[in-house]
Amino acid sequence: MSLHVSLHVKWWERKPRPRCALLSAVFAAVFSLVLVRPAGVSAAPDETPAARIEAAFDRLFDYPSVRTVELRIKRGGRTAGRREFDFARQLVDGRAHTIMRFTGPSYLRGNGILMIEGARGVSHTWFYQPEIDAPRRISTYQKEDAFFGSDLSYADLETRSWIDYEVTQLPASVCGPGGACETTDDAGVASTHAASAPRFDRFEARPLEGGIYARHVIVIERSTGALARLESYRAGDPKPAKVLEVDLASLEGAGEVLIPRKMTVTRRDGEWVTEVAFPRVEIKPEIAESAFSAMRLRRGGTSDLFKLVDRLSARAAKKRGAGVGRRPAKSGDRVEVSAR
Repeated sequence: MSLHVSLHVKWWERKPRPRCALLSAVFAAVFSLVLVRPAGVSAAPDETPAARIEAAFDRLFDYPSVRTVELRIKRGGRTAGRREFDFARQLVDGRAHTIMRFTGPSYLRGNGILMIEGARGVSHTWFYQPEIDAPRRISTYQKEDAFFGSDLSYADLETRSWIDYEVTQLPASVCGPGGACETTDDAGVASTHAASAPRFDRFEARPLEGGIYARHVIVIERSTGALARLESYRAGDPKPAKVLEVDLASLEGAGEVLIPRKMTVTRRDGEWVTEVAFPRVEIKPEIAESAFSAMRLRRGGTSDLFKLVDRLSARAAKKRGAGVGRRPAKSGDRVEVSAR
């Protein structure tokens, strides 16, 4: 079975501004899928390094979709915990709106998170716990805290602006996204990769103002234009404090929409690892803006987010068809998805 995705014009809008999103999250649906890999994505001649980074993240994460995300937390090679949640994202007037609902383990079920992107790419984040029955604002200082015991942070799940970074391009690489050129075969014999042209473009981003990380190194695969690796460094440390790496072999889709099925986030020289999987992804032409509100965190916190999005979007479309709350048409048209 294969999935054919046809994009007519551009079916979502965003305001032109440098930013990135880590995950996030997220990628399509409940079928066993085999999609055609993209033939290649070339950068525009006048595209800035910051715009290249933005496009690389957008291609993986920033399009209207609902995703199931599974985290497997490992310590010393052993599984120390698991987290599961559903994650919906939509661009409203070019800014990301995100809602998450935990589905496992059982003691986290009903908890939720709402993220609304504001000016200059800064997101406002709220966390909801049924026991408290009121959304609690997560401060800027808390966004780099561990996300429920994993190696991700809250900041990794929202969008970040590159406006306040100095971004420069580094020498391209013919090797793997982490710079490793040597591989070992089944017999334990090492060999060196041979490549006639660079496979990866590398960029460095340094914050203009202070932050927890002094610099980031971003690696983008040329053939797909997708993010391959993100390394985050603390001041004075030659080794990355945190590394996010996309499993490029797991990519599905083509062009501006790619679905990463697997990623890893590592810390402490690989001693701490969180494996990220996206087993279910549904790409949406549009998600109703009403899905992203504090009320949705409090009401029906354990209900199916996929069904909620479909129900609210169908209701919004019906109102628009009846002339109720009609808004001007956007440049995005539709997505045709057919399994065959």
